[in-house]
Amino acid sequence: MSQITDQAILSEMQRHLIEVVNGGLSWESDLWTVDEVHGYLNQRQNRFLRETMLLQSWANVPYAPSQLRHDLPTDFVALARVVWKSSTGVFYGLPRTDGFAADYGDSDWPTASESRPRFYMEAETPTRTIQVAPVTTDTGSIEILYVALSAVLGNEYAEFFTVPDLFVPAVKWGTLADMLAKVGRGQDNPRAGYCESRYREGVMAALLLQEGQ
Repeated sequence: MSQITDQAILSEMQRHLIEVVNGGLSWESDLWTVDEVHGYLNQRQNRFLRETMLLQSWANVPYAPSQLRHDLPTDFVALARVVWKSSTGVFYGLPRTDGFAADYGDSDWPTASESRPRFYMEAETPTRTIQVAPVTTDTGSIEILYVALSAVLGNEYAEFFTVPDLFVPAVKWGTLADMLAKVGRGQDNPRAGYCESRYREGVMAALLLQEGQ
């Protein structure tokens, strides 16, 4: 977790936008509301984590035999890896697919039954659910690595960012991009584009760092 607070970054943003600097407690220009800015800030932090997969959490998803869909954790944002753990303790990685590919490869998958699942789907399932197929009667479990929701920024008290210190500036620039792109008196698309490019630099840096470059 970062050692930088939301109030510190909100103050930086106020300096960039020539606002009264008070930790984001108000926006004297009335171009944005406090809640609006907090929303942008939280959305960008979660978006950064989703796009980079920089921080991942582990969870065991209880498996109900002969059932296709299963509930994901309530703090789920995005899946990084899915593994099937059999009742005998053997692990099998499950590749991601979709309904079209599954139908094309094996049209009987919705009703077929095998000793273990062969793939998983999430694009065509309800929110926060995962579908594994074919179904199995094995009492195993689904283990996942996933991106979890970040800490909620903009509370009454200072809150630390979830992203590491190195990447907090990327979240700041992304938030500024959203603010400056808002339709209204404060819209400034050239500056919003610049801020967005700085955000993208942070995303690329995080991806390269994970690749060891």
